[in-house]
Amino acid sequence: MLNLSPRLKMVADMVRRDVIVADIGTDHGYLPAYLMLSKKVSGAIAADLRKKPLESARETLVSYGLVESVSLVLSNGLENIK
Repeated sequence: MLNLSPRLKMVADMVRRDVIVADIGTDHGYLPAYLMLSKKVSGAIAADLRKKPLESARETLVSYGLVESVSLVLSNGLENIK
């Protein structure tokens, strides 16, 4: 299982069960990956302003077999989140 930093673990603990979560400023995609692996959420969106962090998130998702389960979105905040 993916180990989160104490800060991200605190955020993960605050997420309600069975929701679709959007991680704005996802960076490496650790939070959506953790939430999907723990089956806490029913879906996830990983969004970032820049392409490079989204590529890092994609690599994380691929390594955990989640690339088909989490949507990657290039977005300025919530701008492109539907």
